[in-house]
Amino acid sequence: MKNLNLNSLRIFSFNVNCNYAVMETSLVTLGKHVIGAPIHPNWIYLAPSLPSPVKPWVMAYVHKHLSYLQPSLINSYTDLDRDILILSLSYNQNVHFLMNVYSDNKHLTLDHLQQCVNLLPLLLYAGRDFNIRSKEWDANCHTHSKHAIHLMDIMTDLGLDLSIPIVDIPTRYSTDPTKNNTTIDLMFTANEVDIDGHYILPEY
Repeated sequence: MKNLNLNSLRIFSFNVNCNYAVMETSLVTLGKHVIGAPIHPNWIYLAPSLPSPVKPWVMAYVHKHLSYLQPSLINSYTDLDRDILILSLSYNQNVHFLMNVYSDNKHLTLDHLQQCVNLLPLLLYAGRDFNIRSKEWDANCHTHSKHAIHLMDIMTDLGLDLSIPIVDIPTRYSTDPTKNNTTIDLMFTANEVDIDGHYILPEY
């Protein structure tokens, strides 16, 4: 069996903003239009299993080159499985867990994460759209709200540190010229993971 070298693991965390065409382009699909989440032959599609008609706000794609890591989802840690996805990668009896999170502007996801902190596995990574601004990670923000404090406390309890982007650019570009661009998509990594930071690719 191949070994997983964490130094070579790449995570592309992308906010499609309810636009599957953007995701389709990211997967380099060609041909017919796609209805719903795009499926590509080179990628394994994973999403929370939810009762109809509930649709997930989070999903994951794992390249088939990594199929030997037996990618799978861990469900039912919280009441908000549509907003929280935990992906496992296994090799040589070792398992790494990665968490994808969507939190709307009501921040209910944070409350549920707080309630299940002790139930969650040790995470290698947690990230995505938290819908929280703070001067700690957003150059256009001058406050550190109670929601930002809550988020940081949860990540500390999970043994995760905020990753700092190599180049500091916004993750959300406003369509309103009177409003600033924002940084609301964040990345946290396990304390023992030694990385210099991460790159943000403009989305809009």
